[in-house]
Amino acid sequence: MRRGALLIEMIIAIALFVGAGMVVSGSMRDGVRATIRAMDRERATDIAASAFALVEAGIGTVEEIDGPVPPYEDPDDTSNFADLLPAPTGWVIEAESDRSTFGSLTLLTVSVTREGEGGRPIAGSMSAEVDGLVHVARAVEDSELQETDLERELNALEGR
Repeated sequence: MRRGALLIEMIIAIALFVGAGMVVSGSMRDGVRATIRAMDRERATDIAASAFALVEAGIGTVEEIDGPVPPYEDPDDTSNFADLLPAPTGWVIEAESDRSTFGSLTLLTVSVTREGEGGRPIAGSMSAEVDGLVHVARAVEDSELQETDLERELNALEGR
């Protein structure tokens, strides 16, 4: 009788230990996934903000930033590996600009997504979008040079 009770007690103890291990490993897996998503979200936001800043500073144009994100290349790299082609990043920028009603300002929207093979977004990866008004240097047609009502009012207030 004593041997049977000891066997049942060991089976219950092992079952509890295995169950607790499964809960802990599941929590670890969820934590790793959440960390990867947070890192993807941070990277996407950083890329979008950097692309937005390039256009805002006049360093790049909407057409130049639109498309796949190029891999980083260190200009000071003197190693023998400099001639190897870097792997694609998988991040893609989509930039759109629309004329706003505020004179020379343009509504710029920069979206960043991570794509896998075949150009499809990677399941579970994060994307980011940054939008705002920026001054974008562009060719202006004569028909666009007319003052808007708001500009006329501002100029009248300033005494121009």
